[in-house]
Amino acid sequence: MAELVAIGASIAANCEPCLRYHVAAAEKLGASRADMGRAVELAAKVKDAPHRAILKLAGQLTVTASEATAPDPARK
Repeated sequence: MAELVAIGASIAANCEPCLRYHVAAAEKLGASRADMGRAVELAAKVKDAPHRAILKLAGQLTVTASEATAPDPARK
């Protein structure tokens, strides 16, 4: 259903009015709360992916060789 995609796009755009509109439209078309929830969860994962990727790269670029090979004191 196109409205579920629009819900995801609203999440990606941080557009609260868009999200309200598309949730209401999806409800009118018979979408379940569970389906809308899954659309929101998927959109959140997609939106968060670049954030996770840049943090991973930052970690790789800023960890020194000794830190990368040092034993983890929490693993005793």
